[in-house]
Amino acid sequence: MWDPTLVDGVVPIPTADAEEMAGRLAREEGLCTGTSSPRSSRSPAQTTAQS
Repeated sequence: MWDPTLVDGVVPIPTADAEEMAGRLAREEGLCTGTSSPRSSRSPAQTTAQS
């Protein structure tokens, strides 16, 4: 269950970016995912880059 009191922040990832990353994961890693998995992997990278 989502509990907003347990997170420091929310990083919005556009659907087009998530779809692009899902394609990369399929081509490069052989991972067939939906768009939530790429969002989970991209948001930490994006947050780190902004720091």
